[in-house]
Amino acid sequence: MEPSATPGPQMGVPTEGRERSPEPPDYEDEFLRYLWRDYLYPKQYEWVLIAAYVAVFFVALVGNTL
Repeated sequence: MEPSATPGPQMGVPTEGRERSPEPPDYEDEFLRYLWRDYLYPKQYEWVLIAAYVAVFFVALVGNTL
């Protein structure tokens, strides 16, 4: 990636003193909520697959102990 050609501080990029440039404090939280809601949190059909996986695991665990 090429650095920005515009002079001056860039938003969200640490400066030399390890301080963050001014940006809205909720920006990162809002972005994390977006990622969680749209990409990380399982959808309804995925919960069914997770439950089936757990059920198969416990059935196999019981079967192996017998």
